[in-house]
Amino acid sequence: MISKERALEIVEYSLRNGEEPTLTAYNIPLETLNRYRREYKKHYGDTAELLMKLKQRFTEEELNAIAKGSLVIPDSKDKQHITFDGDVITFGIMSDNHCGSIFSKDEYVLMAINEMKKENCSFMVHAGDCVEGMMNRPGAVYELSRIGYKSQRDGAVEIFKEWDKPLYMVGGNHNGSFDTKFGIGMDITEDICSRLPSAIYLGSLEGNFNINGADVKVFHGNDGSSYALSYREQKILEMMSPSELPAMLITGHTHKSMYFKYRGTHIICGGTLQSQTPFMRGKKLPAHVGWWIVSMCVQDGKIVWVQPRWYDLER
Repeated sequence: MISKERALEIVEYSLRNGEEPTLTAYNIPLETLNRYRREYKKHYGDTAELLMKLKQRFTEEELNAIAKGSLVIPDSKDKQHITFDGDVITFGIMSDNHCGSIFSKDEYVLMAINEMKKENCSFMVHAGDCVEGMMNRPGAVYELSRIGYKSQRDGAVEIFKEWDKPLYMVGGNHNGSFDTKFGIGMDITEDICSRLPSAIYLGSLEGNFNINGADVKVFHGNDGSSYALSYREQKILEMMSPSELPAMLITGHTHKSMYFKYRGTHIICGGTLQSQTPFMRGKKLPAHVGWWIVSMCVQDGKIVWVQPRWYDLER
């Protein structure tokens, strides 16, 4: 018989240190560890399994941020660093192309990639929802040109393989729908990035990287839009302490395009490469269709100037 105290000891050790170190430290097989997990869950409630998953995925610092109600998780220790010679760098930004939707325009993505190549962009940032996912709304399946995980994954890989420079990508709520709504246990964005030689996966809904010392946060999120275009981005930054504020914030999700500065942070909303959908029209939400090419000067880890160019496909 497994005691409550023993289950607590071993399972919490596994949450802190991981599965393999636990099996080694206690000299037990995986089957025995799973018995301890079941006993732990029996004594500590139905939330134990969720707690296990959270502790496996997030650090203590990140869990504290979530507990305080923050949508913005502290910077990852694995932040990507981009270095370049000189002071000026040019890069592309796109978001929300929703591959697999009948409203998605693959030709727009290819058009953006070709323009970024022509402008000699050093890298591209994708702010989420590179696939449509399976949103499980009434009638949503009839708006799909690609049905299922593999079809959408392969479609996205086929498009983005045309970009052969670094591609920094976060997932989005549509990408995550395969897991959140159907529980397949896989992250399609991470899977897509693993199949593209130049792609770098930043995170499921947000991520961070650094350009010559200037911190950049890419945020997709799973929250709603608002009546004022800038309100959402302002609230994202207001959740951060002054020491956490990035030099630049790039956002996706709302299908809006905008550049402004707030709390010392340069903010670019990525827009969309999906045409207006009945869902957004029903919510009275416009779609700003296009992409960005951004040149900026970075000196001593600070952004000196930014020159964002919006390529408008609604004209």
